[in-house]
Amino acid sequence: MLVVSPLIVLVMAISIWLFVRLSPVGADAIAVRRFNRASFALCIVGCLAIFGWAYASLAGTPDSAWWPVIGALYCTVAVPLLFVIAALVRSRVCRSEVVIKAVRPQR
Repeated sequence: MLVVSPLIVLVMAISIWLFVRLSPVGADAIAVRRFNRASFALCIVGCLAIFGWAYASLAGTPDSAWWPVIGALYCTVAVPLLFVIAALVRSRVCRSEVVIKAVRPQR
């Protein structure tokens, strides 16, 4: 557990860094910034939901004191997954905007 936890946190940090660093080039910067902020907000809400689920599911059990640890472990797995999904959606959305801008005739 002591060996795996830093590795999971490292993977989570790298996924956040890659999400921010690999923003689409040529897309509207304001739209990309809004999408990134919405993705971070969705990730925070998702982690809060995971913590709430862990608290509710462990309440009244002998392991009820471990709900923060379980929630944190689940969040370290959920955050990279959420950012991969958000990056795929962002690439689709921003690519379609760039294609639309490129197809429009110049006047």
